Amino acid sequence: MANISIVIPTRNRYDYLKMAVDSALVQTLPPTEVIIVDDGSAREVADKMARRWADHAIVRVHALPEKGGVSRARNIGKELSIGDYLLFLDDDDMLLPDMLEKCMDEMGGTDIVGCRTRMISDDAGLSKAKIKSYRWGYSQKAEVYRLNEDPVSHLLLHAPSIHSFLGKASVLKTRDFDENLKYGEDLDYWVRLALGGASFHKVEFEGVVYRMHRKNASATTVVDGKKQFYHKLLSNPELNSGARHILTMKRSLVLKKDQSGITIDQVLRAAFSPWPFNRHFWFFVRLFWAGRF
Repeated sequence: MANISIVIPTRNRYDYLKMAVDSALVQTLPPTEVIIVDDGSAREVADKMARRWADHAIVRVHALPEKGGVSRARNIGKELSIGDYLLFLDDDDMLLPDMLEKCMDEMGGTDIVGCRTRMISDDAGLSKAKIKSYRWGYSQKAEVYRLNEDPVSHLLLHAPSIHSFLGKASVLKTRDFDENLKYGEDLDYWVRLALGGASFHKVEFEGVVYRMHRKNASATTVVDGKKQFYHKLLSNPELNSGARHILTMKRSLVLKKDQSGITIDQVLRAAFSPWPFNRHFWFFVRLFWAGRF
């Protein structure tokens, strides 16, 4: 029986958290432990958590005295974990019932196994185009790079959800989440693991649910946090030119509200630049198109 730890950082989202924890507890291959790291929730929320899981056999709540951020919460949960395998689950997302079992079946000598993500939204305020484009971006037909062949390019272009990965704890504990980043900290973490030699494998099934809403961390992060993320990754000398092309294009798209959007000049340079950039450019064109139909 696999010895699996699940770490869930949370702060003031008790109703979502209950669903996340329940999705971990109904796995066909049960986890050994579920560690909830409470990142300084309000007293009434913390009390609810304490009461609900006070005497649970495998769920434990580790309360932090004050807010330290999601990366700090994940790092603490990671160090508290005792499993041979480790999964990070956000408090507003869920695992599908056979996720752990199917990923373990494919683990073998691989360090990290990833599955596909099912997108849902309970937020009527989000545009249908945005939801459709995200769903397409997580689909198999959207893939430009295979995870097992070029993990860094795959991660940077497709940005898989953090809970779609189950990894060997001995490998995942070699890196920490960057507690200075306020955006993209999970992507930065996986990329550093890949650059460090960790092996990845993609399993062709939907194993997790990503809940899309306007209060997602990526949606509420201020521009300075996004700039910091792109600056850090683009400053990494280990990235090849293809990875830098991906980041350059994504930075232009993400920062468009800060007068850093794609200009006609950028589009023309992308269309007539070397093949890797051209490949990335058309991915984003297809991503936009997928949201319209």
